[in-house]
Amino acid sequence: MNRTLVTSALLLISAVTLPGNLFAEQCAGQQATIIGSEKKDRLTGTEGDDVIVGLGGDDKIDGRGGNDLICGGDGDDKIKGGRGNDQLYGGAGNDKIFGGDGDDFLDGGAGNDKLSGEKGNDQLKGGPGKDKLSAGPGDDLLEGGAGVDTLYGEHGDDRLFGNGGDDRLYGWTGNDQLDGGAGNDQLFDRGGDDTMAGGEGDDRCQGLHDFGAQSGEGEWQSDIRPTPESQSWSGCETLFK
Repeated sequence: MNRTLVTSALLLISAVTLPGNLFAEQCAGQQATIIGSEKKDRLTGTEGDDVIVGLGGDDKIDGRGGNDLICGGDGDDKIKGGRGNDQLYGGAGNDKIFGGDGDDFLDGGAGNDKLSGEKGNDQLKGGPGKDKLSAGPGDDLLEGGAGVDTLYGEHGDDRLFGNGGDDRLYGWTGNDQLDGGAGNDQLFDRGGDDTMAGGEGDDRCQGLHDFGAQSGEGEWQSDIRPTPESQSWSGCETLFK
């Protein structure tokens, strides 16, 4: 197998194709087929199944088609899975990761990351840091990890787990499961047949109506309004409407 070594700093200007045995770079145990540098790279996959490793620098990576495996490495990376069932790892740094079409797995790693599953039934993991996770259409699984995280369900029957830290969890229109875990969490529900569990800590639970909308790069704007609906709640020290 041949592999591509990117030698440009900002754009994919030139590349050198070398025998695969000269490369030791891997992503989740798989040998890389496209490799960046320690600088700012722009890496683009093929329509097939790629294994892309960004290494250092603030990279922009687009997997395009196929079931891709992408590791951003160090730096503040922007990763797009594109079409296919992709596995996307941000690594160290404050990363932005977008799943695209397909059933994707997104792992922010260390840093303050923003993850968006987009289309498909996706799994999102925040890791250490102050992360923002948004589900997208489909039945998704969101896990905040350590740190103060914000998790947004969307359309579909989503499962949101804050885990450690003082987290904020928002259900949406499907039949969602919200679990704050350890920490002083806040759980918000828009509708549907939802289950809310505060977990350990001094937690607050609230039913909502139209709490916000997503824009551009995964940013959210909150507009919280009370609703008389009551759902299934447990472990919530404070219930407010």
